Amino acid sequence: MKTVSERLRALYVIVGLLAALVTELIPVSPLAGGIDYGLPIPWLVKLVLSPELFSWRVKWMNLIIDVAVWTAICFIIQDLSENFKHHLASTGSG
Repeated sequence: MKTVSERLRALYVIVGLLAALVTELIPVSPLAGGIDYGLPIPWLVKLVLSPELFSWRVKWMNLIIDVAVWTAICFIIQDLSENFKHHLASTGSG
């Protein structure tokens, strides 16, 4: 049986993946011949000047790093939230 902590970790990885996939809707930097998509690290490129049969290219390593960044952001938010709750509990304001 999985603990709450293991479930949260799995959830954060899923949220990181979804955040990375949603950010591909945002054009980041138009390049000569292509447009990059994805935040904070562009991982999807659409070729404009010389489109082939399939003009989209995925930079797999950038996608993995992007998912890791968004997952880390989830962990940081969760950690800050727990610290804030403990601070409120220790001061008696909650």
